Amino acid sequence: MRTLANGFCAPPSRPQAAVLCGSGLGNLADKLTEAQSFVYSEIPNFPQSTVPSAAGRLVFGLPNGRACVMVQDRFPTHEGYSILKVTFSVRLFFLMGVDTLVVTIAGGGLDPEFEVGDTMLIHGQVNLLGFSGLNPLRGPKAERFGVRVPAMSDAYEAEGTQCLATDGGAEGAKGRHLCDGGRPHL
Repeated sequence: MRTLANGFCAPPSRPQAAVLCGSGLGNLADKLTEAQSFVYSEIPNFPQSTVPSAAGRLVFGLPNGRACVMVQDRFPTHEGYSILKVTFSVRLFFLMGVDTLVVTIAGGGLDPEFEVGDTMLIHGQVNLLGFSGLNPLRGPKAERFGVRVPAMSDAYEAEGTQCLATDGGAEGAKGRHLCDGGRPHL
């Protein structure tokens, strides 16, 4: 995996941020300047998207002058992927030196006040998959990825989240992401 990470980008083009584009948000990659894309099938050991119309690409580029990589189409557990495959891209980005991860999703809302198209800023999570043993921390300990059990108290950086929402014109409600075994619900 380290060889793959080094092969993608040598300094100074090494990405500082990664964005996992959820359903309907893959067009965010079109806003990158100096973009270079790689189809998942060309990347060794990279998961393949199961959605027929999916772009299935990693796109490197510059939004606002900061080196970034975007994932067009993710690999959720409800499509049959193991936790190791679901987290593959995030671990790869860590090895590339990415220090900021932005995750977007298009999910259903449990709040009766929500309407289709509403924006919600995630400030916490409930991982129901963890109760069934599907936890990204399970498995062999790999020192290169840091601490075994990271503190979740600062997993969602409030200031950064609010800044992204304000700059992107996506002010919205705040809530927790509930991860169950099926489609995502907010």
